[in-house]
Amino acid sequence: MAHARVVVGLDIGTTKVCTLIGEVKPSSPVEVVGVGVSPSRGLRKGLVVDMEEAAAAVLASLKKAEVFSGYKIIGAFVSVSGSHMETSPVHGSIALTGGRAVSRQDLAAVLTAARPVEESGGQRVLQVIPSGYTLDGENGIRNPVGMLGSHLEVNGVVVRCGDAPLQNVARCVERSGIQVDGFVPAGLASSHGVLSDAEKQLGVILMDLGGGTTDLAWYQEGDIRYVGALPVGGNHVTNDVSVGLGIPFSAAEEMKIRFASAVPANVTVEEVVDAGSFSDGQVRKVSRRYMSEIVEARICEIFNLAVEELEQRGFNGLLPAGVVLTGGGAQLGGIRELAQQMFNAPVRVGVPEGLAGTTDSISTPAYAAAAGLLKWVLAQADDVAGGRPMRRRVGLAARLKGLVRAFLP
Repeated sequence: MAHARVVVGLDIGTTKVCTLIGEVKPSSPVEVVGVGVSPSRGLRKGLVVDMEEAAAAVLASLKKAEVFSGYKIIGAFVSVSGSHMETSPVHGSIALTGGRAVSRQDLAAVLTAARPVEESGGQRVLQVIPSGYTLDGENGIRNPVGMLGSHLEVNGVVVRCGDAPLQNVARCVERSGIQVDGFVPAGLASSHGVLSDAEKQLGVILMDLGGGTTDLAWYQEGDIRYVGALPVGGNHVTNDVSVGLGIPFSAAEEMKIRFASAVPANVTVEEVVDAGSFSDGQVRKVSRRYMSEIVEARICEIFNLAVEELEQRGFNGLLPAGVVLTGGGAQLGGIRELAQQMFNAPVRVGVPEGLAGTTDSISTPAYAAAAGLLKWVLAQADDVAGGRPMRRRVGLAARLKGLVRAFLP
């Protein structure tokens, strides 16, 4: 497959960096042929705070994916997170001279018309996401390509983000020796990774609970109404446990994963855990119920912040399809039950779907954004998303070795 259409998704998170390489074939799912995961360094709350460390973490992930797949990576689509993102509605229109058929070029032109002028104040337009088209007054059109008309309009949302944070991510990636093919809001990527069309049509909220941020996406009647991020995530839960129990952060993280529940009522008062076995080795019994109460308080705060953010964007509380939790934090014990209680709606934990190839290793909520990046590229028009004709450079033996190395620290 010397000239396969190849796409690369690079999800740069606060706790891990994940690179996925996918081969795209017509009318087929993206086939994952390369995976590279490395611990993240130099990032906090989705922002680069140490350029050299962040670039080294990205490079480590890219190299693992290259060895895994045998491809030399040239460029990648990169996820963006952080509270510096903003979403607002937009509208654009163009005339179709002579009443002709709508082309893909017309779609690009009307989106350009809807794109706001770059503003001062350090903000940059990251993406304009179409919600629906109107052709000669007829609205509710999903794809007007090939339809005849004289006036095309589009409604959608524009995602802005801080220019400096975006430039820092770009510099971090470019220091690793590759180009940025495009930026995608992490919440949008995750929604492509785990949400169904039926959920989007009914109305659904996606919450990707990462280490430093919680990415959000809200869909109603099939259209995206909001995408953004909260500057709080799983690391804040771990920090609360660390402070509350007086143990190191690393020990608190392991105890949270193994023993905490977001619903303390599910834990008996008598249950205790030896915190010392996770830190200094000295016997130190702590209440599992108390630790779970600490976790519940922070998770409830995150859920409440999400609702407040969405209500400011017009969310009316109606969620026929409920809430989909994903990201590493979605694997916390009891979190689905707590979300059902707080949102009074159906809740499920979303895992990446719709991909082929080497997917067993990424079929967990933690890889929703990375997998969604590949699916987002596939969902775009060919002249928008593209793909790179990359040549494989190593043989089978090296690829088998890469399978082992891809998930090592």
